[in-house]
Amino acid sequence: MAKKRDKKRFNQQPSVPDKKTGAFPVFWVILIVALFSSVYIHSFSEGFYDHDEFGHYVQLKSMDSNLFFSIWGRAGFKLPYLIFKNAPLDAIRTMNLILLMGACFLLYKLKNIYLTLVILTFPFIHQIGARFYSEILCLHLIILAIYFLKNERYGIFSIILSYCFMIRMETALMAIPAIMIMKNQPKKNILLLFLFPFLFYLLSIILLGSVSEFIEKYINFSRDVRWKGDDILHYTKAMVAMSGIWVLFAFPSILESFRKRDFTFFMGVSTVLLLLFYTLSYWKKTGFGPIIGIERHVLLTAPMIAYFASASLEKYKALIVPAILIILALPVIKLDGELVAVRSACSFVNTIKYNHLYNEHGFVNYCLDKPISGPDISRFNDFQNVRSGDVVIWDSHYGIRKVPYETFSQGWQLLWKYDKGNVWVLVFRKE
Repeated sequence: MAKKRDKKRFNQQPSVPDKKTGAFPVFWVILIVALFSSVYIHSFSEGFYDHDEFGHYVQLKSMDSNLFFSIWGRAGFKLPYLIFKNAPLDAIRTMNLILLMGACFLLYKLKNIYLTLVILTFPFIHQIGARFYSEILCLHLIILAIYFLKNERYGIFSIILSYCFMIRMETALMAIPAIMIMKNQPKKNILLLFLFPFLFYLLSIILLGSVSEFIEKYINFSRDVRWKGDDILHYTKAMVAMSGIWVLFAFPSILESFRKRDFTFFMGVSTVLLLLFYTLSYWKKTGFGPIIGIERHVLLTAPMIAYFASASLEKYKALIVPAILIILALPVIKLDGELVAVRSACSFVNTIKYNHLYNEHGFVNYCLDKPISGPDISRFNDFQNVRSGDVVIWDSHYGIRKVPYETFSQGWQLLWKYDKGNVWVLVFRKE
């Protein structure tokens, strides 16, 4: 009896490794809290990873169905955030941080704590893990879908993966391995994969009158060579930038997953299909899709890369050290010179009187807390309606694409300007 009591007492000592993780629980908890703190610091910094974040936020506040159901609008992305229509951007980031916590818990349930640690040491998770991008919501839903797939809840899996199409259309490729896995399952599970694509096109017809215009814009945008690149390895490098060292350890396991017919097969084939799509769509010699080289697209592969790399961390725990060092080396994103100039222009505009304001830069709407189009503000699509006393904030990034600088040579009064290097932001009043 004494021996049994001693054994029980021994098992209760905190120095014993956790059976599931093979590591000291307190250490891992502290590390995870520290990593989430880093995500918070990077994601809530003053700067923006790119201009799409405030662009999506302004579009959310504008509630324009023509914008929602567009290539860039992504209705499936915006609709869940409608409750934040009148909330500040940081409220959305806070929600995304909570969603990331939930996703990390699901990853722990999916395998073990090493999987959670791997994805929390992805550089992109720290830089944009709580920001307002379509890839972030889609990333969480893919994790949720994989969780249900592993637990053989095929109907729920199909519905979630189907909804991902309304957020990022390239996720349609993930239906290929999904169908291969479910070929012996009830046909309704396969049909559910087409549920939200059908609803998306149906709503497009109801709200826009026709889906043909959307398809035409999609094709024209896909063929525009201005957005294509010469580097065939661009998105392979983006995967390295996204995951740091982990992608190097993931691909051997990805190739091995092709031999199976379970949820790992789905993850492995999906990763390769998405990488091929991004690569061939962006590469100038084969470019056929609306992919313009934005690196954060590869975040959709993050759960899969993390899963296949986690076995390496479980076997070689010292790998966490270089992964963390990469995170520590990441700079906190600051407001760039262009956005500083636009913000200053908005501050000036707030001090003057005007009838109507015209602009093309989404950061103007963000700073002034105004929709894209309203009673006293419009984009340059309505520039022909300018009247005496109206004010224009013109910039050399977006504004010059719609209205050339020479337009303001006569009949306009220059009120304010910023012209340093290639960045020009000017405020004019119509005489």
